[in-house]
Amino acid sequence: MVVCQNIFHLELHNTYIQPNPLKKLSRSGSGWALFMPKTLLELIDVNPEKDMLKIQVENNTIKITKAENNNEDK
Repeated sequence: MVVCQNIFHLELHNTYIQPNPLKKLSRSGSGWALFMPKTLLELIDVNPEKDMLKIQVENNTIKITKAENNNEDK
């Protein structure tokens, strides 16, 4: 099981603390999904309808950033 820290540190040195930092994962097909609030996506300048995300796991932490080379075909 991968545990995610509840504070998101962003490249622009913004820190977003969710009002309720404890979240449950939701079943999605054969996997699991994490709901990401609109405010969080806006802070990292992500349009969920066209942008891709880069996901890294380091030291038991999940790091999510906007992919530099977004491709609309994917």
